[in-house]
Amino acid sequence: MEPTETRQLAAIMFADMVGYTALMQADEERAKELRDRHRAVLTELVSEFEGQILQYYGDGTLSIFTSAVEAVRCAVAVQAFLREDSQVPVRIGVHTGDVVYDGDAVYGHGVNVASRIEALAASGGIMVSGKVFDEIKNHPTLPAVPFGPVRLKNVDDPVEVFAVAAEGLAVPTSEEFRATVGEADGAASARDDEGPWPSSDGDGGEEKGPGEVFMQRVRDRAIIPWALVYLAGALAVMLAVGFVGDQLLWPALVFRGLGVLAFVGFFIVLVVAWHHGEKGRQPVNATEVVLITFILGLGVGSLALVHDRAREEAAGLLPAGALDSDETRPSIAVLPFDDFSPDPDDAYFANGVHEDITTALSRIRSLRVPARSSVERFRTDRPGTEEMAAALGADYLLEGSTTVVQGSVRVTVQLIDGRTDEHIWAEEYDHEFTVEDLIAVRSAVAQEVASHLRATITPEEEARIAALPTETPEAWELYQRARYRWNERTEAGVQASLRLFQRAIDLDSLFAEAYAGLADAYLVLSNWGWMDHRDGHRRGIAAAQRALELDPLNPGANASLGALHLWSTREWDLAEEHFHQAILLDPEHAYAHYWYSALLSALGRHGESVQEASDAKAVDPLSPQIAYGLSRSLFLAREYAEAEVETSAALERYPDYGPLHAQLCRIRAVQGQFQEAEEACAREQEVSGLGRTLSMALVKAFQGDQDGAVREMEGFSALQGGEELQPVIVAMILAGLGDTDAALERLDRAFDGDYPYLEYLPSNPFFDPLRGDPRFGEYLARLGL
Repeated sequence: MEPTETRQLAAIMFADMVGYTALMQADEERAKELRDRHRAVLTELVSEFEGQILQYYGDGTLSIFTSAVEAVRCAVAVQAFLREDSQVPVRIGVHTGDVVYDGDAVYGHGVNVASRIEALAASGGIMVSGKVFDEIKNHPTLPAVPFGPVRLKNVDDPVEVFAVAAEGLAVPTSEEFRATVGEADGAASARDDEGPWPSSDGDGGEEKGPGEVFMQRVRDRAIIPWALVYLAGALAVMLAVGFVGDQLLWPALVFRGLGVLAFVGFFIVLVVAWHHGEKGRQPVNATEVVLITFILGLGVGSLALVHDRAREEAAGLLPAGALDSDETRPSIAVLPFDDFSPDPDDAYFANGVHEDITTALSRIRSLRVPARSSVERFRTDRPGTEEMAAALGADYLLEGSTTVVQGSVRVTVQLIDGRTDEHIWAEEYDHEFTVEDLIAVRSAVAQEVASHLRATITPEEEARIAALPTETPEAWELYQRARYRWNERTEAGVQASLRLFQRAIDLDSLFAEAYAGLADAYLVLSNWGWMDHRDGHRRGIAAAQRALELDPLNPGANASLGALHLWSTREWDLAEEHFHQAILLDPEHAYAHYWYSALLSALGRHGESVQEASDAKAVDPLSPQIAYGLSRSLFLAREYAEAEVETSAALERYPDYGPLHAQLCRIRAVQGQFQEAEEACAREQEVSGLGRTLSMALVKAFQGDQDGAVREMEGFSALQGGEELQPVIVAMILAGLGDTDAALERLDRAFDGDYPYLEYLPSNPFFDPLRGDPRFGEYLARLGL
């Protein structure tokens, strides 16, 4: 009786040893040993993946599986196992189709296709058919790279083939695959008519020239589609950035920089497409990495250069001495306006007009305007024009007065050459007491000053200056009164400003400037210990965020929000982002530079910190607090000699400013100059009116005088009504006394209470005694520094 023919649909796996024939000729015994190892591995793993070995033939095996996924997983496992022994390289092919059994014979169309596909695999690789790929494509652990349709011997239709690209498997390059197709028994590409691939009958086809070959490779790698997609995407991005930039008043160099990056990026895309365009199958080699890194380096370098140029152009900042008085931009100082109103209660209005005009002129990037706090020195004491101009570093002075009578306002202004005392221009403006009229005065003065100083006002700056902050006159009046009280910088004044800002918001809930003022009030009240700092910081952040929702281009709100993130949330990147934006919008915002320098010190970027503090001083040369900021930056950079020079110079101008005496005390103490440090502390106690200070306690501690340090702390606490002392400062004193555990316990309290000054832990030299303790390193990690 003849055997019965049966058919079975299965996943068919062919595995074949590479180089077996040559090995047999060279060393028959070794060849048999490796063949037996090959078969043992196949027998074990095929069974593990629920397959069945149908035949061994010489150096190969034919196996079947009920699942294509399991067949490929088995192939991957075989290659992984045999990879440990490089003497047994194997290539594997997998296809799904009919298997015909006829007695001992096994054959069928599916078996033929699987054997032909196996011949196309790389040594150490796995090739599968399109049918198998359809089964494995949703399995992330079995990625595959397509190689297109291929003509196989005795197979009528082209077969799609894929190389499995799991970790460790060999995947051929395009050129390697073409060579394999040419060498395979009767195999040929389905694209004989499109390129120089050998035909199935071995005639080789007509040889094409270099140009045709190159264009074929361009098509194979999809260079043109990649380029078109990139250009379309780049155009969309540039249009979007252009729209946003117009709204945010970004400078032209930003767009030129984007163009440079897009240009360089185009060539990067061409490089990537050439090597990986054929659906991602080209592996990256060392040469390609070097080439792409070089191109990326060109792009990054170009962008960095443009970024620096853009910041110079947009923010009016140059790398060194950026805001010195000898720079080319003309500088004008707006002196405090006199109030000639019969009602003393209208004094706030002169202050408001002065601040408005100062702000308007500072938004003209072609002018340099000293900060309001510096010119306040000349509110009551007016020396000669030349002396004032020299002190402020100004080329010109603008002085003026206001008179408010029964709902009408007169504003008088005159422009004076600070070097010659020549009166260049003067004007009187008579208006009704309305927001629109007052903004019109502000715009007119800014235009006239710019014209006489030959400064350029851009359309964006002009629109910003002329913008109405509110349409509610009562809200505007309350805002002006609030700023007047806030500028007093006393607890009563700032508390009053808080209430006035809130009343302005109650009248106009869309008044962005009032929200920005509210944030400033909470910032001062919190940092100066006049309210619970956590509650104040939380409320301040909410107010600043609301201001920026209403007016994203508000420099004051950006600066205040940056400071609140610095001292409250400690979100360093967010703080830096808001400081950048504030300086970009208003290069003359002294406190944006001042607070930014504090952040940079916390981040350990001391050179940048000193530069920002210097920029703040250039904008606000007569502010004792700004002078203190520069001294602090130098101190935290451990440039003690320079810090002492700056502090001593500032004290000559502001002999009654207590924080500068305290700073000089710290500078001398950290250098071991304790007698001189105590003299500075004594002067601080004198000008502050306090018999005890924590600065003196710090000096005593680092001298090793425990009794003296405790006496100073207890005395200062008593002066504060017995309130708990700032734990960060107390930790510094305890560190000086060598009480590490107590110092670290105070730092715990500081973290629990979110106290300010923790940001200086990495740089503050008074914490050096704690740096060897692992717990101190944990504190730095908590800060993210």
